[in-house]
Amino acid sequence: IVTIELSDKERKNGLLKQICKEKERAEEAVHFNDDNQLFYCGAGRTSFAIDPYGFFKLCGSLSHPDCVYDLRKGSLREAWDRFVPQVREIRTEDEKCRKKCLGCPLINLCMWCPAASYLECGKLDGWVEDFCQLAHARAEALGTV
Repeated sequence: IVTIELSDKERKNGLLKQICKEKERAEEAVHFNDDNQLFYCGAGRTSFAIDPYGFFKLCGSLSHPDCVYDLRKGSLREAWDRFVPQVREIRTEDEKCRKKCLGCPLINLCMWCPAASYLECGKLDGWVEDFCQLAHARAEALGTV
């Protein structure tokens, strides 16, 4: 994967930008690790998605049952004003997630997020070994380790 990514100039530049974000996020990682907050991404901050069944999601990939709002039973205003803050306040008590993911300086290179975690392992706060290995391979290939 890394070889293919680095052979594409745009993708390589995108990864290098992620490294810059990584440095900016270093202090935030300590904050998130302290309060166990899962959602540090942009989900529900400036955009959202509505699936064909009328379910409001903070992002198109976030399909966990506790993170979707049925617009047939409520309004868009309720979803945005009440539901989004509720989801963004979800915390983890999973020690592995806190140490291996939320506190990791390579989190922007692995692309871990609660939505991807749920899709991979059925938990919003699950550690995904493949993401971790990929992040370390990217960091090594880009000379940031």
